[in-house]
Order: sequence, then structure tokens, then C-alpha cells
Amino acid sequence: MMKRFRNLTGIQLSYIFAPVVLFGAVISALLTHDRSWMGWHFSRLGEGGGVPPMFFNGGLIFGGLLMIAIGLKIKSILDQMSAKKKLHFDDRYSFLYLLVILTGLCMIIVAFFPFDRFPVLHNTAGYGTLFSVLFLAYSSPKLLPIFSEKYHKYSKILFVSAAILYSGYFIVHFPSLLIVEFILFVLIYIWLLVFQRELYEKFK
Repeated sequence: MMKRFRNLTGIQLSYIFAPVVLFGAVISALLTHDRSWMGWHFSRLGEGGGVPPMFFNGGLIFGGLLMIAIGLKIKSILDQMSAKKKLHFDDRYSFLYLLVILTGLCMIIVAFFPFDRFPVLHNTAGYGTLFSVLFLAYSSPKLLPIFSEKYHKYSKILFVSAAILYSGYFIVHFPSLLIVEFILFVLIYIWLLVFQRELYEKFK
């Protein structure tokens, strides 16, 4: 079982990532008696203790571990590209997979330190997740100039969407943070798939 899991590609791990995180959130939302989270953010599902938060936080922890595994798969691709002379190795390339690993670590921290008890650490890790991905989307074409116009377009969509959504939330308080988080989760997931497919295509 573990051997089959290790043989999965980063893209295949990504296909598992989204359902795992969403499953934990949906089950937690169905079981919780406190509906105030719908006016705040998804992280409220991880507060208070009991069974519902266990599902939400468990999904985040497992999702974070999958993200770390995806980062290691990306490292493996870069190493093999370098070995096959498709890439002149540069220490800067380590940022490409370290930022993915950092994203996974931030997700795990969010789960272990709920907002109601550790607001500063929780928010730092939460926004660290977003900023790690945004910085990766920004820096990857500069560090590794192999990406297509399609990838550049998805990266721009992600940047512009994050700017518009958070500007709306912080300035006019619309939409709610819950909607902002959900839309960005979908966009980041699509971007992650495009990012990896581009790497695999260049690796072939």
C-alpha cells in the first residue's frame, strides 16, 4: 500500500488533496451545531473541540502532508531534469519545491492551532499558505523559464482574483471571508495542477 502511494505522481497526489480537504470541511459543517462559521470563515469549523473540529482539522493535516509530498515530488522532477541536462541546476530552484512544502506546513499549523485559542499564530499560518502560493506563482517563471503562456495566464488570474477579493473584503466587507477562501481554494487548486503539468511536460 505504502509503495503504491510512493509511486503516485505529484498530479495524482493533487487529485487526492482537494477531496480530502473538502471532505473534512463538509463533514465538519454537517455535524457542527454552531452555524456562525458561515458568516466568518472555514477555520471556525476547527474551533471548540469535539468531533466536528476533528474532521476539519484532520482534513487540513492530511492535506498538508499531501502538499509536502507534492513538494518532494516536484524536487524529484527538478533533480531528474538536471540529471538529464534538461535543466542547469541552480540553488534558486529549491524555492520551487520549498514553497510548496511551506504551504503544507502552514496548513498543518492552522489545524493544530485553532483561531479561538491561537489567533496570531493561526492567522500567520493561514496567510502564509496564501502568500507562499502567490510568491511561487510569481517567481516560478523567473526562476525556471520553461512555462507556457497558459501557465502565465493562470498565474495572472490567481493574482488579480486574490487582489480583488481581499480588497473587497477589507475595504467594503464584501464578499465574506468564507466566500473569499472558497474561491481562492478553487483557483489555487487549478493553478497547482497547471503548474505540475507544465513541469511533467518539460520532463518528458
